[in-house]
Amino acid sequence: MLLLLASWLLLISPKRADAAELQTQTATQVQANLTLRAKVATLKVAQAGMPVQEAKLADFTVKVPGNPQMPALIRQLNAIAAKTDVEIDGVTPALPAGVVVASPNPHGCGG
Repeated sequence: MLLLLASWLLLISPKRADAAELQTQTATQVQANLTLRAKVATLKVAQAGMPVQEAKLADFTVKVPGNPQMPALIRQLNAIAAKTDVEIDGVTPALPAGVVVASPNPHGCGG
């Protein structure tokens, strides 16, 4: 009986504590995995909507001037308008457009 009690205290009881610890670690890791799976699912949904968001961003980029000097230009235009009694209804920023220059008349006469 003493041998059985000694083997329980020295061999089996510590292993049960280790097993309990491993079960706790396993439960913690399972919960962490579930949390990560939920985050991955959320990110996949967000990724599916990226083309729509990119299109909105492109539209916004066109509407908002990328040049930080645009506010200064608008202030200058407003100041000039106030001095010359002109009313500015609006300013629509746009990308620079190419200018087509007519080639000179090779015959030298107006046309």
